[in-house]
Amino acid sequence: MSWCKTHIVQFLSGLLLILLTQVSSIARADLHISGSSTILPIIRSAADSFYTQTGIIVSVAGGGSSIGIKDSLSGKSHIGMVSRDLHTDELAKLQVHTIAFDGVAIITHISNPVKQMNPVDVNNIFSGYIDQWSSLTDGPKSGLIDVIVKKTGRSTREIFDSYFNIESVTPGAREIGSNAEALVLIGIDPESIGYASIGAIERAIALGLRIKALPALGIAASSSNVANKTYPIRRTLNLVTNRLKASKHKQDEIEKFIDFILSPQGQNIVQNKNYIPVDKN
Repeated sequence: MSWCKTHIVQFLSGLLLILLTQVSSIARADLHISGSSTILPIIRSAADSFYTQTGIIVSVAGGGSSIGIKDSLSGKSHIGMVSRDLHTDELAKLQVHTIAFDGVAIITHISNPVKQMNPVDVNNIFSGYIDQWSSLTDGPKSGLIDVIVKKTGRSTREIFDSYFNIESVTPGAREIGSNAEALVLIGIDPESIGYASIGAIERAIALGLRIKALPALGIAASSSNVANKTYPIRRTLNLVTNRLKASKHKQDEIEKFIDFILSPQGQNIVQNKNYIPVDKN
């Protein structure tokens, strides 16, 4: 690929990243929602339909599950988005509303010959003990492994590190924020490896990004396998609320929005984003 064409691809990929991660920011919003980038696409679509039906304006921002928790506790946001189970101390302060289910999967460039990885190799790669693709039996014959991880505080990283017992990520890893950023970077870097939401992966592949998801314990990383509970790296997608921080007027609007997400129309949005509705888990 020529220098010019390479940079055009990078520019277009960057533009796609902006389009995928763009958030709704309305100064006069009635409700503010923030947190998980995994849940963000669901809530952005729901906010538009909810406004059409109710006239209630909802602003939506990402930042990660830790931001969803923090903003909900402080009262900065009326609703937080958290794509993991809550910890005991969080449950004592926040009410949880599970709206969907998802999985987390390893992703590589589509040209990578690796078809699957055992948990030991995954741990060694992300911990930095393996840094050459040639160290893997079915890996590329050469090339330095470009490890891409999510920033600390992102639930996708917390779930991934916990599942593969990764205590310390290799210092050479590139830290990113959203699922979209990981997908775009891996789609243009044949030597890269990372992880992301299965729902986001399936949408990215449908858009033509040159990535593939690797199976976990021999089970294909797909939304259908999340739904039938055979895929092992599963998680809940939640909205969280702090009733002590909301006035009665806002509480009514909060409840209306959550009821909308859990309604057939809202759950249809969940399914259209390649996540698993609560009644199909």
